[in-house]
Amino acid sequence: MSPDSLCLLGTFQLIHHGQPITLGQPRLEELLALLALCPGVPVARMQIAYRFWPDSNESQARTNVRNLLYKLRQVWPQAHEVIDIGRNEIAWREDADITLDVQTFLERCDEAEHSTQPTERIQMLTAVVDGYSGELLPNCYTDWALTEREQLRRRFATALEALIDVHLEVRQYAAALPRARQLCTYDPLHEASYRRLMQIHSLLGDRAAALRVYHDCVSMLEKELGVKPAAATTQLYVQLVQRTLPTSRPLGAPVPTQRPRLIGRYIEWQQLQQAWRMVQGRQAHVVLLWGEAGIGKTRLAEELLAWVRRLGHANASSRS
Repeated sequence: MSPDSLCLLGTFQLIHHGQPITLGQPRLEELLALLALCPGVPVARMQIAYRFWPDSNESQARTNVRNLLYKLRQVWPQAHEVIDIGRNEIAWREDADITLDVQTFLERCDEAEHSTQPTERIQMLTAVVDGYSGELLPNCYTDWALTEREQLRRRFATALEALIDVHLEVRQYAAALPRARQLCTYDPLHEASYRRLMQIHSLLGDRAAALRVYHDCVSMLEKELGVKPAAATTQLYVQLVQRTLPTSRPLGAPVPTQRPRLIGRYIEWQQLQQAWRMVQGRQAHVVLLWGEAGIGKTRLAEELLAWVRRLGHANASSRS
């Protein structure tokens, strides 16, 4: 790993050979971020001038850019090792020996998206989520920064949702719980996150906690948006109140011995879940589990029925 690093997520930090460099100007931080997020792409000086000083005339804007670059060289004499500063254009060098946290975050996102093995996927998504140390340049409100910030926010939220989903797919409900709470805290106006958290509490047999989440959702929506919950959220609440949304165990009952995990059937389990999602989308579906005796067909079917039941959907089974 390079001894030099640039952190743009959360608190801005520039490190050179292990020592922090204080730039002293928000404009310098914004300039480095603008260049670093587009490595190898030349940015015209006038483009920087118009972005940073849109109300200045051309002559004054050019002078402002020159002064900004002069200040950069003063506080960071080694800037030329990372940035090519030309007469008309400036570019972040593609071969710059410096670690950029945004680049690391995006690379981890891409790697996690291509992973299919559940244990590996959980590890990768955990690294993505825990490696996101905050929003891009949180004190910068220029249009380009707002756009980049929102894109990174979406990548983080998508990764967090995926982490919750894979925990649920392998029935690690206790592990999914803190991540679902994290998602609600991160995006408190995303109503679907509250429903997901309510369902996880229900899967863990904690109906009271699920009801509290609903009331938190109602309060937040009323306070911030002045609206009522969506029908899907209200329906889930009614199921909890009427106890028609089954929990994983009777309320007040002792916690039973945990059922052994379904080992070696991840692909088949994903296929069954996909079939169930198609049914929820009003697509009729039939699944045939076929194979030699003793390979776990019945266990797989029972696991699906139990999973659907805990989500509050009626189901039936029979043996012949």
